[in-house]
Amino acid sequence: MPRVRSGLGGLARGVRAYFLANDVTAEVRLGWHPRNRQDNAGPGGANRVVLIPGLVDPTSGAPKVLKGGRLDHDAPMNFHLDAQIRMMPRAWWHELVTCCVWAANPDRPTDEEAQIESVETLLELTIQALTEAVDPVTGYAAGFANLDELGDVSWTLPPGENAFGRELSFVFEFLVPLYDAAVGLAYPQPAIGRNPAA
Repeated sequence: MPRVRSGLGGLARGVRAYFLANDVTAEVRLGWHPRNRQDNAGPGGANRVVLIPGLVDPTSGAPKVLKGGRLDHDAPMNFHLDAQIRMMPRAWWHELVTCCVWAANPDRPTDEEAQIESVETLLELTIQALTEAVDPVTGYAAGFANLDELGDVSWTLPPGENAFGRELSFVFEFLVPLYDAAVGLAYPQPAIGRNPAA
């Protein structure tokens, strides 16, 4: 199995897998640019969840990262990933991630109430997915206790009166271990042979 280093990448894959398993029709993207795409059709009717590394200002154009989080040594510093490999975190990154949730009701495109209900429903499903996310590549839980703190929620209001869909954004703190090199565990061979001495 390849060594996957990005905890945030694992979280994005886990959210995608959760949505697929629960028939949630929304794309999940990771990066700085997908939020600005104008997708008005496609899978999920262009509903999407975008995970953006860093604390961004959702009110203006392309996201400008303001803060990425902090590093510390406060969490446990020694644990095993499996029976053969011991991984030692050298630091823990309290990574700030901005999550933008955009949804639309294409059947009632000019009805604000319908757009609000759509995005609030997708927000609830996104929180479930972030909490239950398991990276299908590694098999490890990516969400759960790694979601250290959830923050304020902001509405992004479109400039036009009849804009298609609505967006909510919030910031969460994602706990990511930064590891030392992997150390294999050695087991001693038996010192006494099974055959009696000649």
